[in-house]
Amino acid sequence: MTITPPPKPHNEPAEQAVLGAILTDNAVLAQVQPILRPDHFFIPAHARIFEAAETVWQRGQRADPLTLKTYFEADGDLEHVGGVRYLIDLVANTISSVGALGHAQAVVADWVRRQGLAIAQDLMAALAHPVPETSPQAELATAETRLFDLRRTTDTRQGGEPIEQTTGEILRGLVVDAGQPVDVTPTGLTALDRAMGGGLFPASLICVSAPAKAGKTALGGTLAYNLTVRGVPHAYVALEMGARKIVTRMAARALGVNPHLITGRRLSNAQWSRVAELSERMADHCRWLNLPGSRWARIEAALGRAVRDHGIQGAIIDYWQLIPSTDPRVNRVTALEEIGTAIATATKSLGIWIVLFCQENEEGKTFGNREGLARACELMWRLRPCSLPDDDGPQGRWFECVAARDLPAMNIGDELNPAVELVTSTGPYLRDWSAPVARQ
Repeated sequence: MTITPPPKPHNEPAEQAVLGAILTDNAVLAQVQPILRPDHFFIPAHARIFEAAETVWQRGQRADPLTLKTYFEADGDLEHVGGVRYLIDLVANTISSVGALGHAQAVVADWVRRQGLAIAQDLMAALAHPVPETSPQAELATAETRLFDLRRTTDTRQGGEPIEQTTGEILRGLVVDAGQPVDVTPTGLTALDRAMGGGLFPASLICVSAPAKAGKTALGGTLAYNLTVRGVPHAYVALEMGARKIVTRMAARALGVNPHLITGRRLSNAQWSRVAELSERMADHCRWLNLPGSRWARIEAALGRAVRDHGIQGAIIDYWQLIPSTDPRVNRVTALEEIGTAIATATKSLGIWIVLFCQENEEGKTFGNREGLARACELMWRLRPCSLPDDDGPQGRWFECVAARDLPAMNIGDELNPAVELVTSTGPYLRDWSAPVARQ
């Protein structure tokens, strides 16, 4: 049976609209360049016009029908793009450049569809006409890898950067961004936000190490709770403690009760009604990814889907050493360092922040070469207990700075001056030191 390939998706009006907007207002180039490339255009002439506009603009000239006419005459390709009349018509038919980014996204979307169809057709051909030494699982794995790479390389979230840029393009982008609000996500912990310059920024990796039972998962649950209450879409990659237990702790914090009352089903009817209300209020702001034993490629693919389908701004991963190596023959310390580098790379390709926890032993050593992980992240802290006079009083915690890239290296508190308090009666969770316990 012969399968007729479907028509290749394309949107000629969208291609014309984005080109007309660029030739009308060159500032549009700064908006669309992070997501749009010449090869995204279906019509070859449109790809040539876009490429020429980029080239002229990068030279510091205005890209309009007149300058492009000169460019194409010198190049000998003017007639191939429809002549000067076509360039003039593109501008004349442009009412406004306001929707240019949307048209660019439509162009990219059709390119993705074409690439996806090509991958599907290749897979169908490979399965229909198998090569003896190649298993169907290998063919599926190849297609899956190609699809994942396609999704990752065409991600258009703010925070991702084009593969290639000039200094002028970057500086012009900074000027354009200057009129936009700062894209930062506060954690809800005042001292932590202050040390990070306001909160969590896109394309950044923040690491926190701590020994077992020091409050590492409590911190992760606190961040998830605070972000969920504020309606920030994010993901929690649960590699150790399951999502159900962490969410139970969050509900206990909101109700001001011990979590055992929830797991033991000993709440009053009124309290169960409040839990039902919480399920509506907290809704789907946090995507819980229960992936114990998963390699990084699977975790990254799950995060990529969460970015695409749910628009998450960041992710919490608990914890680093629980991510197994792809190749068991590689030394475990080396493998973990490579995983840390891959996680840092994912923050850039996905345009999200990641808070990564890692485990220490009782001597404060981080198994897996903490120094290697520190090189991959923007900031790294150790969560440490405080030595307070009253052993029966509040449990203070402070953050010792291990590494800092762009921000000043600063500790948050010290042994005698806590930054946060570990509340164990409800939750457990962390709250600002001396802050009142909020009742939700």
